[in-house]
Amino acid sequence: AMGRLIDQFKPDAIVSTYPLYPYFLKRIRQGLGRSLPMITVVTDSIEINASWLRSPSDHWLVTDSKTRMCMDPLVPIDKITATGFPVHPRFAMLKTLGPQDACSPFRVLYFATAKKSLLGPHGKALLDASTDIRLTIVMGREVRKLYSRAKALKMGYPGRVRLIGWTRRVPQLLARHHLVVGKAGGATVHEAIAARCPMLIHHLVPGQEEGNLQLLESIGGGALADTPRLLKGKITSLLANDAGGWRDAYRTLGIVPLVVLPLTLLLPWRRILAGAPALSERRARAAAGASLRAALGQALREPDFWRLAGVMFFTTLATFTVMIQLVAYLVEVGFAALVAASVFGLLGIISTVGMMTVGMLAERFGERRIATLSYSCSIVGVGLLALLEAWPGTAMLTAFVLLFGTVSGSRGPLVAVLSSRRFAGNAQATVYGSVLLAMGIGGAIAGWATGALHDATGAYHAGFALSAAAALGGMVLFRSIDA
Repeated sequence: AMGRLIDQFKPDAIVSTYPLYPYFLKRIRQGLGRSLPMITVVTDSIEINASWLRSPSDHWLVTDSKTRMCMDPLVPIDKITATGFPVHPRFAMLKTLGPQDACSPFRVLYFATAKKSLLGPHGKALLDASTDIRLTIVMGREVRKLYSRAKALKMGYPGRVRLIGWTRRVPQLLARHHLVVGKAGGATVHEAIAARCPMLIHHLVPGQEEGNLQLLESIGGGALADTPRLLKGKITSLLANDAGGWRDAYRTLGIVPLVVLPLTLLLPWRRILAGAPALSERRARAAAGASLRAALGQALREPDFWRLAGVMFFTTLATFTVMIQLVAYLVEVGFAALVAASVFGLLGIISTVGMMTVGMLAERFGERRIATLSYSCSIVGVGLLALLEAWPGTAMLTAFVLLFGTVSGSRGPLVAVLSSRRFAGNAQATVYGSVLLAMGIGGAIAGWATGALHDATGAYHAGFALSAAAALGGMVLFRSIDA
């Protein structure tokens, strides 16, 4: 697969941020019949694992000059360049807390590992260190494995624990917390430095990540605290004397950008931004229509494409089978025409609430969970609407509007997120536009089906049943997608 990708893209060079890829690619490069430079970006610091050093690479990029000198015995010094660690440009725009912050509450960001037995003791040690501590636990992709223990902490310390699953907002979280506690991975350590957020290491991989800890310790930005006792002791020390320890660490981390910035200004940025002319032309051609059609063809062969399209189809079917006949139904069960028309308009207005809040809720609780809640509200709302024929009343009508209307616009943004994540690349908009075709088909069928069912049965309940069934179908399909 990698060989085919290289044949299609025809790169001028290969850049790897994982130590094993150069080994896998060695034979492929030898069989190309042309020179293809391999550049390895070393994401650890100071103490470098042999897998990086013995990699069949042509050049190495490292985080700092000390790491460059440490690699010298095994790698020729002229093949090593200290570039700094590449973090997201968003870090440069973030506003951090500042050394004058009151530190009350003192916000701690905890990155959990897959080892669930650590979460409870670590969380308890942090929270018991001071009543000022507010703990945010990021569970990542291990949320199913860790959630029960994380929830127990949240219940045991009411109002002091916040739970987050997988998130893309790590830069913002680091900037808003006083301290991060996590594993000594290269990315996490350097992002903490970029955000000026002191760090405690609760776990490191021997022979691979000790250098990242040394880097933190050498600049005064963190320390090892791999037991509950050490965690509690370090936190207590940081908070002593009006959080003097934390303020010193923050000021120290603030010096690092001032030292690095002049060095980065000396890099040939115009040349870097311009790139190789041949490579730029090749990328432009690759983004042309033929490439888009090929990417769409590949997407059409993926089950998740059809699941996403099915979600849009069933979601539109569930909504339109209700909305098309809503005013006529409300008038028929005894509501004034003006009230019925107002309800129709109000549903459109409050659907914007779902559109605006669904992203924030999904980021905190996960797309699958929020979609399940959304579809459940739709089903319950349709049930209340059907019951209005037997018990017409303002309270039940209001409940229908709140349940059905608030979530009406919430599924589209979730599908957009999953589509962009699953089919990222140049053809992302083309693939998503193709997914949206199912929405038009669902709306057309809903318009025909709801009228046909009413004509056949003389009532509206068959259409409501179709709406509830479609919402259930959308829920099942959404939950089958790997979010």
